Amino acid sequence: MNAATPARIAPLTWLTAATAKFVLSALARPLRITLTERTIGEPEVVHVPTRHGRVRCFVHRPHPDAPLANGRPPVHINIHGGGFVITEPRQDDHLTTYLAAEAGTVVVNIDYSTAPQARFPVAEEQCFDVLSWVAGSGDTMGWDGERISLGGGSAGGKLALSTLQLAHRAGAPPVRAAAVVVPLVDATIPPQDYTSVLPRPEISPRIARLVRDTYFADAQRRADPLASPLLDPDIAAALPPLLVISAEHDTLTPQIERFVERASAEGAPVAHRCFEGRDHGFAAQRATGTAVLRECADLIADHLRTHLTHATPNPA
Repeated sequence: MNAATPARIAPLTWLTAATAKFVLSALARPLRITLTERTIGEPEVVHVPTRHGRVRCFVHRPHPDAPLANGRPPVHINIHGGGFVITEPRQDDHLTTYLAAEAGTVVVNIDYSTAPQARFPVAEEQCFDVLSWVAGSGDTMGWDGERISLGGGSAGGKLALSTLQLAHRAGAPPVRAAAVVVPLVDATIPPQDYTSVLPRPEISPRIARLVRDTYFADAQRRADPLASPLLDPDIAAALPPLLVISAEHDTLTPQIERFVERASAEGAPVAHRCFEGRDHGFAAQRATGTAVLRECADLIADHLRTHLTHATPNPA
């Protein structure tokens, strides 16, 4: 099959994905949980040109008292989750506002294209094009385009890793740090292998099959290193200081642990934190509780504060 020709999705699978996209995107609203006492304004909406059309992004500006907010602040690019189907970037508002308020980064939250209309590697290329736009827009947008970090949860964590892969292949733009939560890292694992000690894991074989048969519909491309970062022979070289957050009972945890072990063994600067007793979506659910959500957000904020501190000198 020609790489430019999208793989065919079975009609029933298309209908299931389209229905899930409509229903779940409607349910994936902001949690309306405040993790910080600092208040920031509503995000600005910008439309960024990419090779797959213009992509809406929500730009959160930092609180002026936050550690990284002096001068031109750095930029954190957030990529939301949702099984490559859900289209609701503001489900991460509790995290993006926390990072802007407490770390002091600008946060650019990407509304990338999802299945069944979009298939691999559309979202990966859109996210890389947004990264390139962020790096080149420091003067017009008032941020430091040489201090950039990437992050995301679930599908968004995988897309963040893939964006790093594309940046490494292109030789630019540089990324100072990354933080991913419960990322998919191997699209070749068959759905029946998504098992857990829990009777009803959040990422069940049925959900894994829907992801495989829609966004990764072309079976021959699931082993592409860009589809499965765990299989990338050059992945360690593509990684900046990386924070990986996982959940004990998540069916993705075995592949995440293999990724962390391999990248660390190959010299990549990787820190890993596993939240005990938690399942896949714990970092984006009200039921998790404010204390755990804040703990997760603060791990990410600390990682960004550590690696985005030093400003780029202003040109003479």
